[in-house]
Amino acid sequence: MKSSSRCVQTRPLDFSGLLRRLGSGLGFAALLAGVAAQLSGCAQSSLIAKNDPRHAESLKRFSAFLDTVSARPGASAQGNTSVTEEKAALIQAEAFYQYRLEFRRPTARSFLAQILASAIEFAPLSIWASSSDITQLRLQSYNGAIQLYEGFLESYPASPYRSLALYRLAWAYRNASIEGLPHDAENILDVLASEPLPASSAYAAYARELKAIAYKSQNAVAGWSVIPGASQCYVGKFALGGLYFGLALGFTAAAFIPPIYMIHERKFDLAATLISFLGFVGLEVAYSDSFEDGQKAAVEYNERREAEFARKHLELP
Repeated sequence: MKSSSRCVQTRPLDFSGLLRRLGSGLGFAALLAGVAAQLSGCAQSSLIAKNDPRHAESLKRFSAFLDTVSARPGASAQGNTSVTEEKAALIQAEAFYQYRLEFRRPTARSFLAQILASAIEFAPLSIWASSSDITQLRLQSYNGAIQLYEGFLESYPASPYRSLALYRLAWAYRNASIEGLPHDAENILDVLASEPLPASSAYAAYARELKAIAYKSQNAVAGWSVIPGASQCYVGKFALGGLYFGLALGFTAAAFIPPIYMIHERKFDLAATLISFLGFVGLEVAYSDSFEDGQKAAVEYNERREAEFARKHLELP
């Protein structure tokens, strides 16, 4: 009687095939590194373009502000030196506040750096990717202006420019993105409206009008960015929000379906692993790019409201 049992032969491990696959993977990584090196030599200039319309408008407003400061005498009795320091502190804050230029889309160099940083999770590369353009500098200028205006009010509480600084803070706080500040976009208007100084009467009226103007906050953008595309919908960019959401869905499918397939089939597949890896990288890039775009869109929304208000009140500096 013959035995019904069969001997199962195992296929020997194909080391040459593994080496070829590994070599192709290293070649792909080398290709990415080479492209990154080539792009680093043709990066977009970080300087403000000469024909930037938003920067030109901010220069006009800053010039009008300087005329206002030069025309009004200082109220301090400590001599000309303290008056000069007072005006210098206010002008420094105003310079941060008026730092404006057109937002740019990420360059190929910064976008590739973001992809590589997401792919290899290398901290220095991530920092370089986040600082490879001037978008964050533009976004953070409001935080710097708030710090300087608040410092000015603390140093010169009886300044004749106090109400003007509070008025600037009322707009700047709408774009704040850091914690630990003494006020927020709502209660700073209450402070301005309750100012007892005679010179604040006009600005107090502005405070009451500002309360009725809608704005978009950076905290809300961060909250909505849990879902890619939701922050775009928050600021009214529904088509772009749908695009980000669709990309996120596609990358999510690419990230999770291949591992599920390999688990179901109980086998390792290099192509499926690569697709999954690229899906996770794409998902991370979609999240971060959607968040940054939402930040910029919220700032642009608030700046449009401010520009409309300024055109309505031409007497404002």
